[in-house]
Amino acid sequence: MSPATMTATQPMTLAAGIMRMGEEGRLAVDTEAGLLPVTRAASCLVDPQPGDEVLFAEHEDGAGYVLAVLRQADPSRTTLALCGEVSLRLPEGSLRLEAERMSLAAGTMDWSAGRLTQRVRTCFRWVEGVEQVTVGRLRYFIGEVFDLMGGQVQIKADRKVRIDGETIHFG
Repeated sequence: MSPATMTATQPMTLAAGIMRMGEEGRLAVDTEAGLLPVTRAASCLVDPQPGDEVLFAEHEDGAGYVLAVLRQADPSRTTLALCGEVSLRLPEGSLRLEAERMSLAAGTMDWSAGRLTQRVRTCFRWVEGVEQVTVGRLRYFIGEVFDLMGGQVQIKADRKVRIDGETIHFG
C-alpha cells in the first residue's frame, strides 16, 4: 500500500531496530521477524546508515518507514537528506552556520542581499571564464602593495584619470 492510499485508521506498530542493507542495496531494519524493507519518512532528515539504531513504523501490510535515527553507528559523520526543491524559511530571527571547514557546490548559485559583509584572513578566487563587476562606485584600501598584472591592461575614463604618488614609474 502506498503512503498516499493509507488512512489514519490503519494501525501501525512503532519499534526500534538496527539499520541493515537489504536486497538490491535497499535499506532494511533488523526485526524479530527478519529484515523489513523500509523507506525513510519525509520527516526523518538524518539519512539512516547501516548500524544506526532507528525508530520505525510498520504497517499491517508490511510497509516500513524509518521515522527517526535514535543513535548513529558513526556519529562523526551525519548527512541531512532532503528530496526535491528545498526552502529554509525563517520569518523571524536569524540563521547562523558554524563549521571548522565548509564546502559549497552548485551548478549555479545566485545570491541576493541588502548588504553583504565578508571578513577573511586570506582570500583566493579562481575564475576560468569572465568575471564582471558592475558597481556604482568601487574603492580599494590597500595597506601595503597593490599589484595589477595581465597580458594587457586597459584603463579607460570618460573624463579624468588621476595618478598621485611620491614616485611614479612608467615603462
